[in-house]
Amino acid sequence: MQETLIKNLLRELARNISGKNSETIVDILKEKTVNEFKIADKMKLTVNQVRNIFYKLQSYDVVIASRKKDKRKGWYIYSWSINVPKSLEVLRNIKQKQIFDIEHNIKSRESKRFYLCTGCNIEMTEESALSHNFFCPECGRLLQLSPPEGYLREQRQKLEHAKKEIAIIDAELGKMNVKKMAKRARKDKKEKKAKKEKRRRERKKKAKLFNKSIKKSSKKGKAKKSKKKKR
Repeated sequence: MQETLIKNLLRELARNISGKNSETIVDILKEKTVNEFKIADKMKLTVNQVRNIFYKLQSYDVVIASRKKDKRKGWYIYSWSINVPKSLEVLRNIKQKQIFDIEHNIKSRESKRFYLCTGCNIEMTEESALSHNFFCPECGRLLQLSPPEGYLREQRQKLEHAKKEIAIIDAELGKMNVKKMAKRARKDKKEKKAKKEKRRRERKKKAKLFNKSIKKSSKKGKAKKSKKKKR
């Protein structure tokens, strides 16, 4: 369930940045790195069209590119993967902006009156309606006071939904951070163990050299004593 929600959120992000075509990129890449020719084939697009989509996504750092030279043809082939943590961070910022806008709309609707033309479905503030003498500037119909209840209910539902999505994003980012810290801890432990082993080998080497030096000195001492006795 959580995985599906995250995938849907990533699709939404791709669509917001690069258009509807880019939604399928999330399904193609998943958590893998895929070369642009395979992506183009699956999306039924040219390689250049695929690159243009990825360049837009790359401007937000939500995808990662790697390239490899084709030894036979001599050109570079790009492979792409999703930068999931960065994607979720960007999406979180978008959702925060949505929440700010929705809250502003709710506050405005609660404190101001709006008027509606039932023929053209045009809505305007009371100030704008007054400037047109409460007649529609398009069709000339008399403007009606727009009831706020339906609009407010819709906006509050959107607000609740956006807050839930942010909670999902935060939970996923939290999991990723825990994994990142655990991975870092394992790496630090491995490095610490390697350094300890290196110091142990160095001490052993120094001790060996020291013992070798002592033995050498001892042999020289014995040789001198032996010469003195012969004299």
